[in-house]
Amino acid sequence: MSTNRTESLVLLLTQHQGELYRYIFALVPREDDARDVLQDVNVALFRKADQYDPDKPFLPWAYQFAYLEVLKYRERSRQGRAAFSPEMIARIAHDRAAYEPILAARLAALDGCLGRLPPADRALIHRRYQRNARPDDL
Repeated sequence: MSTNRTESLVLLLTQHQGELYRYIFALVPREDDARDVLQDVNVALFRKADQYDPDKPFLPWAYQFAYLEVLKYRERSRQGRAAFSPEMIARIAHDRAAYEPILAARLAALDGCLGRLPPADRALIHRRYQRNARPDDL
């Protein structure tokens, strides 16, 4: 893979990590597992970078890899637990990808609202929701 293609892929991966993580987390119930799957997706995307057509949107291409990695994760982690059927996972994955523009707009609106808060309030929300602090600890 050429240096330019590698740089382009790294930029796209960096730019879209949030969207990829949210897509995966919609299909994988635990945060830690979703992060592990995201790492697997990043590796798979890097390995297949030469197949990416830069004239097409990156996220739909990346979501295909994420979906496959989620299926692999679910197969590995199926340990006597009730699991969604493959059809249900496919439906959730499809619906999640279709809602991406709406979810991105909501996230941008939320960022705008948070930006208008006083710093102390923003820090409190950050501690609660990004650092997973318990309400009693706040």
